[in-house]
Amino acid sequence: MGEQGFAIDVSSPDDWEEVDVWPVEEECAVEGTQQRLVWDWISIASVGPGGVTWCSERLCLDDLEIIRVSEDRIICRGTFRASEETEEFVLDAASGRQISGLRFEDFG
Repeated sequence: MGEQGFAIDVSSPDDWEEVDVWPVEEECAVEGTQQRLVWDWISIASVGPGGVTWCSERLCLDDLEIIRVSEDRIICRGTFRASEETEEFVLDAASGRQISGLRFEDFG
């Protein structure tokens, strides 16, 4: 993908908002909901019928991947230090808050 993301109300195309993720690298559905996730190398946004639901803080140094998504959890992987292996962490699917794993903010 590699482009800017926009949430557009298809019933009212003039009603749109920019998704605070750039460049959009991937997207996927959140199982059992009307939400879709979009992400770049460091953060994730959730978009639903009403527009952007949440945008995460910076989650990792680089190489963000979403491994698995369910109605309640988003399991991710990313690097936290240069030249190191990726580490797994988990977000709450409803809020985007990190609920387990390494936190980028701890490496400040």
